[in-house]
Amino acid sequence: MLKTVRHALSIGLLVICAAPLNAQLLLSNGFEDWNNGLPENFVGPHTDMTEDRIQEIIFTPRTGAKALGLELGTHPETRITTLALPVEAGELYDFRFWVRGTGRIRVTVYDGRPENDGYAPFSEVVEINSPNAYQSFLKRVLAMNTTAQAEFVIAVEGTMSEDLLMIDDLHVTGSSLNTPLAATIADIQETGGLLGYSPLEFTFVRTQGIVTGLGEFSYFIQDAPGAWNGIQVRAAPPENLAVGDSITVLATVSEAGGIDEFWDRTMTQLIGVELLQIHATGRPLPEAIGITATEARREEWEGVRVDIADLECMNIPEPLVGEWTAANWLGTIVVDDLLYATWPTVGDFYSITGIIQYAGEPQLLPTGPADLGAGVGMAENVANRLSAYPIPAQDLVTIELPRTSGNITYTLVDATGRTVLQGRWSGVRYALDVSAVPDGAYLFTCHSGGQQWNVRVVVAH
Repeated sequence: MLKTVRHALSIGLLVICAAPLNAQLLLSNGFEDWNNGLPENFVGPHTDMTEDRIQEIIFTPRTGAKALGLELGTHPETRITTLALPVEAGELYDFRFWVRGTGRIRVTVYDGRPENDGYAPFSEVVEINSPNAYQSFLKRVLAMNTTAQAEFVIAVEGTMSEDLLMIDDLHVTGSSLNTPLAATIADIQETGGLLGYSPLEFTFVRTQGIVTGLGEFSYFIQDAPGAWNGIQVRAAPPENLAVGDSITVLATVSEAGGIDEFWDRTMTQLIGVELLQIHATGRPLPEAIGITATEARREEWEGVRVDIADLECMNIPEPLVGEWTAANWLGTIVVDDLLYATWPTVGDFYSITGIIQYAGEPQLLPTGPADLGAGVGMAENVANRLSAYPIPAQDLVTIELPRTSGNITYTLVDATGRTVLQGRWSGVRYALDVSAVPDGAYLFTCHSGGQQWNVRVVVAH
């Protein structure tokens, strides 16, 4: 469901967070100097492109007298790297150059990190189809190991025999962005404040997690099962991102609240994504923790995968916003279609797995068809549930138990979780006076001797 929100983040603070630093220059190469047919400061130890495909371009440089030519043809992807350069763990570096020609290109850094054979995840592949003009190419890379032997990597691939890429005016610098603070999702989310503000609000952070849900304009990540360990990233996911991907995100912590109506607390998000790296795919999702609809109102479940059992569908999804109300004797929650649209049957019971989002009210976000399962008692309750008639009712609703019980307590709860009636009775049958109850759907729940029953009641005067 689309909701109007505001970000509690002023433009001035964003400017402060992104204020440029004095970028350290690691390498500046116009490819004017060559030794034995190879460009100065290039062809490091992790180069696997053969030297005969590295060309000294003298006819079409962007500036100066020469440029670097990489003959691609139909060869599989190969790499050319810089000579050794110093990098520091946790620092961002801007890798920029101008490129002309046809082919595919992507970049990364080799810094000797223990995973992925020492390489940072590659940037996305860019198709270059610019045979007559140079175009600017800028990617940010993240070092995760301090070393003086780093190599910045250009990987190229052709699709046709005549494919050739020309590169000129290459620069490697410390990024103009501030160094991100390394933080777990719990570091970002956990708070004791009444409004739910993150202790890292306005901070540019680096965090990791498994993608647990994908929407059109946002996605969720989680780094461990349980409370405080999930968060929404407020950015359109790239096309290659999938649920189960293990990623690193560099973004700014922000709080969002209502514009049209007051929210009890804010919604913690990551915005302004500066870098997203995919480390692995197909990872198992963090285990969904079983909670009640009432517990879902607590701040610590925001962004977290949970499972809420035996919820009754109280209404069909609203056509324009795609949400519906699910309830049982342990609480009420809105099920929303932000990540996946569900079409339940009114009166049926479901156990629902999903992600908790706070948007003025707690919402449960299923992520796929497997997240909506039959509730315990969906079949059993046919013979063991309360009956209520007539439906809809105007003044009186007759409540009938499946068997005789004594000392019964009951509540009638509306779709927002508010108790509108409560009381006691004994026996099998009870006439509930709803003459003063507003029109709508309600959940009637009663308890006796450790037993619990519930039934849907509809009032229409």
